[in-house]
Amino acid sequence: MAKNAEALAAFYRVNGWDAAARVLEADAGMFRQAGMPEQFSEQAPEIKYTGKPTEGKNAIMSNPLKVKLVEILYGLSKAEPTLASINQSPELAQTINQEIGQHLPDDIVLSSLIVPGHEHYGMFGKEFEDMGAFEISPNIIGSFTRVISALDRSKLITVGAVRAHSPYELRHLEQISDERAYFISEALKPPSPSTEQIQ
Repeated sequence: MAKNAEALAAFYRVNGWDAAARVLEADAGMFRQAGMPEQFSEQAPEIKYTGKPTEGKNAIMSNPLKVKLVEILYGLSKAEPTLASINQSPELAQTINQEIGQHLPDDIVLSSLIVPGHEHYGMFGKEFEDMGAFEISPNIIGSFTRVISALDRSKLITVGAVRAHSPYELRHLEQISDERAYFISEALKPPSPSTEQIQ
């Protein structure tokens, strides 16, 4: 467990996702402190996944949609600063779906949904520089990042891979609780046939 988390954290750091890497490194420390084994002898139910991107053609979420995601999480942080987890906000998944999730094509890599907790909007492009800085609550950004990271460790690495499974199937994955399974399924629910997909 700890080694897997550390390996994924190293990958995130190479790609510049330092905030997500710090969350995983903290998780690795907690795993070791709790005495959890590096690998479990009992395997979780097999999950078949689809939507794995072609090497060299990984699709990532566009910067305008990342800005929308930051605004949603930042807004929640300001409205409910004591919120302990994204799971405690039932409206958050629906809001993310309406503004972002339903617009994502199946081949979008999940890790591209990870955003920093404290940064300037200008990191997403010059057109966003005038928006200033943002600071998302550590509890909110941490719990959101953990959901994405847990799916990534389970090799469900694209939006389409998540959509191919029900919340019941997802909750059998390592580190995915019932609440997390419902949250990510609702947040990434595909659009209706009449909704145009944008990246």
